[in-house]
Amino acid sequence: QNDKEKLAEAKRLTYLKGFTEGTMLIGEFVGRKVQDIKPIIKKKLIESGEGIVYSEPEKPVMSRSGDECVVALTDQWYITYGES
Repeated sequence: QNDKEKLAEAKRLTYLKGFTEGTMLIGEFVGRKVQDIKPIIKKKLIESGEGIVYSEPEKPVMSRSGDECVVALTDQWYITYGES
């Protein structure tokens, strides 16, 4: 629990196994392999406007001057819970 490297590796292996060996449990693709159907679902979500292609950097982003860059999606909104 306190070893971040072991936790990261366990997470990586779990996601990899789910992707390569997992099957869909519900919906129109039930019983099909996750790795086979994932690109089809991605395409359907993008075409219907329900999904967008979004990427985040995997490592800190540094400017040429050595400053750390904050990577942010500029067109986003938030819900403030508790406001009516």
